[in-house]
Amino acid sequence: MYKAELPLVSICLPTFNGSKWIRESVNSATRQTYENIEVIVVDDGSTDDTVEQIRSIDDPRIAVHTNGRNVGLISNWNKCLELARGEFIKFLFQDDILYPDCVERMISLFFKYDGIGLVFCARDILVDRDLDERTAKRWLEYCEVLHTHFDSLGEFNSGRSLFMQQMRNSFLGNWIAEPSSVMVKKECFYRLGQFNTRLYQVGDLEMWLRILYFYNVGFIEDKLTAFRIHSKSTTVANARSRHDFLDQFWLFEELLRHKEIKDGCPEIVEMRNRELDRQKILMVRPLLAWRRLRNRNGIKQAIEDLKDLPLRARFFLWDYPAYKLRDYL
Repeated sequence: MYKAELPLVSICLPTFNGSKWIRESVNSATRQTYENIEVIVVDDGSTDDTVEQIRSIDDPRIAVHTNGRNVGLISNWNKCLELARGEFIKFLFQDDILYPDCVERMISLFFKYDGIGLVFCARDILVDRDLDERTAKRWLEYCEVLHTHFDSLGEFNSGRSLFMQQMRNSFLGNWIAEPSSVMVKKECFYRLGQFNTRLYQVGDLEMWLRILYFYNVGFIEDKLTAFRIHSKSTTVANARSRHDFLDQFWLFEELLRHKEIKDGCPEIVEMRNRELDRQKILMVRPLLAWRRLRNRNGIKQAIEDLKDLPLRARFFLWDYPAYKLRDYL
């Protein structure tokens, strides 16, 4: 097959202050055995030399775009989607790596089986030396084999079946893995919408779940990518900031926006309501926790709850009422 006959694959690379690893990441994209690619880089206001390093790479397939202001991680993912011209989207994060045959092997499954919207693969985990030993151990023991939580996986899988398996676990844990290990048919985003910008930590998981419900899924058991975890990675930063404390609620809400999911999975309504009730309890718990000041854990919990109180108050007083108002407009 001639290169011109190959469908275009857009390798989307959102960046922000990634100069330490960006050259290795971009080179892994340009060295793919699959030839018909474009590399779409969208920089979200880096203050280091990330953009300069990318522009120094002489390859006409690389297009660099810079945002006028910092829009945040998930909004930047969506910006990549808007700029991508390819029929297929292959995300690559600035600190991750694609192995040379990744794109070629992934795209082959889309043409081998009908109805596939997403293909994912196993991946290596690269642990940076600056990461504390406890966090590194957790990632190596649990997160390296996320896909093994599914009952079984073959090259071709019913996405609906995988969705139901994750629902049995209340959608806790991203069993598909990070965007760098996933390729998506762009049609999925046209049909189901872009990534949900309300989410901090599980924006990728929620999108994968939508795709799973409506499309079949391909899986490659070989490791075709490498995911890097380090002290400044978004995953670690979100865990430290605790800004993702509402993620599970917004995940349920986004899934329920699709009538087919809402009608077919009433359990998700119950999950959403339980999560909302839990957040209401956490709203008043800081006041109750002060009664346990004699207990060391009580003091620690009260302090942690108070840190989240302003954001939780905003959610109940503004974000959630404004969101529900859309139902009447």
